[in-house]
Amino acid sequence: MRLKYTLVVLFSTIHLFQFAAVSEAASSPWRDSPTVEFSGYHWQLKEGYAPPGQNRWSKENVRVDAEGQLHLMLNYKANGWYCAEIRSEEWFGYGSFIFHLIANPAQLASQSVLGMFLYNEISQNEIDVEISRWGKDTGPNLHYSLHNRSGPVMVEDFLLDLSEGDFSTHRLDWLSDRIVYSSQYGHRQDGRGIIFQKIVAASESEDTFLPNGKMRVHINLWLFRGAAPDPVGELELIIRRFVYL
Repeated sequence: MRLKYTLVVLFSTIHLFQFAAVSEAASSPWRDSPTVEFSGYHWQLKEGYAPPGQNRWSKENVRVDAEGQLHLMLNYKANGWYCAEIRSEEWFGYGSFIFHLIANPAQLASQSVLGMFLYNEISQNEIDVEISRWGKDTGPNLHYSLHNRSGPVMVEDFLLDLSEGDFSTHRLDWLSDRIVYSSQYGHRQDGRGIIFQKIVAASESEDTFLPNGKMRVHINLWLFRGAAPDPVGELELIIRRFVYL
C-alpha cells in the first residue's frame, strides 16, 4: 500500500511538471514566432502579453528597411501601448557583440527602455546594456548590468548625452575571464571614441560571477512598468547594424 501511494504521488508530480511545461510553452511570447533577417542573422519576433514591465508586444512593431536597418517601435493601438523585441535564433558563445544605435538617449521618453543584451532563458544569466531613466525626469540613463538566477550581480549607471549627433556604439566583450561594457561616439568596431567603459573581471581575492555556456542576443524597446510614455507619443528607434566578432 505504501509503495502504491508513493508511485501515485510520483506519477502525479511528473504529470504536474509536464503540464506546467506545456502550459508555459503554449503561453510563450516566442511560440510559433515569425522571423526577420537583420545583419546576416535570423531573429524571432515577440508577440503577446509578457515581461519585462508586463507589456503588450507586437511583431508589427518590428521592421527592417531597404538599407537593412532595424526599426523598433512603441505605439498605441485599440487596447493599449505595444512594444517590440527580437531575439536571435542562434545561440552565441564568447565574443564581441556590437550594436550601432541611431538615437540620442537624452531625448527619449522617461518610461521608454531600450535593451541590448545577451540572455539564457534556462540559466537566466544575462549581460545587459539598457538605456532608460526608469520613469524619472532626470538622472542616469545608461545602465550596464550582469544578472544570474538570483538577480543582479553588478549594476553601473551613467548619464549619456551625445554631443556629436545621434550615432553611438554599445559593445559587450564577453570573455572567459572578464566582461567589458563600452559605449562609444559614432559607429565603430575599434576601441576609439570611448564615452564610458566598465570591466567585470575574475579575481583571485573575491568570488566574481562570470557566465559561461551559450546565450541568445536580444534587442527590445519597452515601457517601464507598462506606463504610457511621457511625453505621450509614438517612438521609433533604429539599430543600424549588429556585429558579432
